[in-house]
Amino acid sequence: DIPNDAWDQFQDDLQIAPEEIQTIQAAYPRYAALEAHDVRKDAGLLAVLWAERARLAHAEQLFHSYVENQQRRLREVREVETLCRDLDLRVTTAGRLGDVGNVTLVFLDLYLGHIDTPEAFERAVERIQRLATGRAAPLAVVLMSSSERLRAEGEKLRDRVPLIGCLFRMVHKSDLRERRIVLESLYDLASGYPRGCKVHAVVHSWDVALRRAHEKFLESVRRIDLSDYRDIHDLTVQAEGVSMSEYVVDLFDARLRYLVEGDPELLPSARLLDDVDWSNDVPGQFGPSIEVAALLESMLCENAARTGPARGTADLRFGDILGAGGNSAEDVWVVITPPCDLVR
Repeated sequence: DIPNDAWDQFQDDLQIAPEEIQTIQAAYPRYAALEAHDVRKDAGLLAVLWAERARLAHAEQLFHSYVENQQRRLREVREVETLCRDLDLRVTTAGRLGDVGNVTLVFLDLYLGHIDTPEAFERAVERIQRLATGRAAPLAVVLMSSSERLRAEGEKLRDRVPLIGCLFRMVHKSDLRERRIVLESLYDLASGYPRGCKVHAVVHSWDVALRRAHEKFLESVRRIDLSDYRDIHDLTVQAEGVSMSEYVVDLFDARLRYLVEGDPELLPSARLLDDVDWSNDVPGQFGPSIEVAALLESMLCENAARTGPARGTADLRFGDILGAGGNSAEDVWVVITPPCDLVR
């Protein structure tokens, strides 16, 4: 967690401080045998420098920015801790490795380290993964950071763990002093937690159903012999005048969907959402989110890869939506001609 330039400065300064070199060698004899590039990597030396920093002026300077940053971060954490205790919440604090017990809400730093590095980000991902794994109920997580990359990196962390979006919030550390902002996030998570648990159960059941269906689907299609493909071609494809590729994709798609829907846990879990009361919610936005819009598009449209030039311009189907590449309504047409007329 010490920047490389700070180590470089420390090693340069020691060259004009022989008394400090003697003190270090007396406490850590291996120091004399260390190459310059190994100094910053030696955990034993680091421990000695930290323990002797009161006697070593240059070691004190080496750790100066680290200590200042840790004190600042500690003050930020104390703000959250005080607020939670004022709300009569039981608070447990821990670093990278400490045990936090059976908790429901976690305030997590985006970077577990003195410097905002990819390694510090990975430590945060691994830390919350360990806490989230094997739990009967999902974690509610508030991700904190002073970095301008909070939103982009926070979304990566959420998806890597993975965490449920409705139980995940991000707060910039500059806002931790504003109790109103933190209270809004806490109220949002607390009031939505029972519903979030149901959403978590639904998403988990989809994860399990897709894995099971994936295995069954591949087992099924691997068994299809060339004679079966010939039957598909002669009895269906040739008779209906569609391409073999189009029909096989549709056939496999239907089979996979059939297997997913038949999973014994999927529909019972999905019915948990029928018991959720949404009547008291205040609308949070004026339109659907990007993710919901993508789901709706999937219901209304085929994937663009299925409707491109490879399918042919003459193969129009009832319900096709055609666009000229623009964004206005004038650039979009819908095929509503009955299929029998399209054949003619």
